Amino acid sequence: MITIAESFYDDELWAASSLRVRSFNQFRPGTYGVQVSGADTTRAYLSNVCVARELHRNGLAYELLEKSKLVARNWGITDLYVHVADDNEPAKKLYMKSGFVYESDEPAWQARFLDRPRRLLLWMGLSIS
Repeated sequence: MITIAESFYDDELWAASSLRVRSFNQFRPGTYGVQVSGADTTRAYLSNVCVARELHRNGLAYELLEKSKLVARNWGITDLYVHVADDNEPAKKLYMKSGFVYESDEPAWQARFLDRPRRLLLWMGLSIS
């Protein structure tokens, strides 16, 4: 089980992720979270997924992804995306285990221009209950 809580101190931060929403739907003002209406697809991008090094290989990242998927489903998200560095085998395995599939890869020229490793874009379809 994972509990989400806010921390005001850096030494209390053990794991984190950010769920950014992009939607063409109308949101109802005054509600907490994101409420979806209409038939348009709602997409979210998962970013800045990180776990403190001393807690690697304990299942925390997988639980963090599961909690992020649950939040996304509750918000009415139908498509979830994440980027992963092409040379980051442990992260690629984690995302694939969590249900993400290959969508596309960043052109090599773009990665060189931005001075970073080439990234893959992964996708997951979420069913809304």
